[in-house]
Amino acid sequence: MQLSNDVTVSCTSGQSRAVSNEQDSFALDPWEQGLINEVRRLFAGESQVILEQVHERVDRVVLDYVLAQTSGNISQASKRLGVSRPTLRNRSRALGLYTQPTA
Repeated sequence: MQLSNDVTVSCTSGQSRAVSNEQDSFALDPWEQGLINEVRRLFAGESQVILEQVHERVDRVVLDYVLAQTSGNISQASKRLGVSRPTLRNRSRALGLYTQPTA
């Protein structure tokens, strides 16, 4: 089983497909191709925590956007993201996106 040349891309439908270096990327959305390119870059750099690095980057983009769209309202943002308020608050703090509101 050769996993070193494959990156599994999860689809919103719950299905997944393996994308090898040799496979044409015409069926991928641009963001998926960008993600694959970033994973390849991290892999080539011999990163030992690729998934953690990718999760952090994706979380930062998504949380920053949703918080901006909800004017920083944690309750509204957590509903849109489908996570609890404490989970969103903790993850936002960890990423440096959340500061405690002043009264």
